[in-house]
Amino acid sequence: MNIETNLLMMNRFRLTIILIVLGATFAPSAQARELLDPTRPNGYTGITRSGLQATLVADGHRIAIISGRRYRVGDRYRGALIKQIKSYEVVMNRQGKIVRLRLVPRVKK
Repeated sequence: MNIETNLLMMNRFRLTIILIVLGATFAPSAQARELLDPTRPNGYTGITRSGLQATLVADGHRIAIISGRRYRVGDRYRGALIKQIKSYEVVMNRQGKIVRLRLVPRVKK
């Protein structure tokens, strides 16, 4: 082997080592991915069975995030007319019946 080939192989080796070190440094560790919010209730996934993910009720604005989409009072969701958006639920009318999507289940007393 000549000197140029040796230099080329050494440069490739150095580059490989650098990439491995960088990958190990910046890759999220399994432990970091396992960190959970200690205030989050057991079994909480962030999405309710109803699909209601969040509500915003402030300064006259009422917005609901349902299944990743934004809705306002008067919009339709799966054929139901959104009548009210409260801080904890969305009230809809589907063919004369009241349907409620809640962020959290009702507390049984």
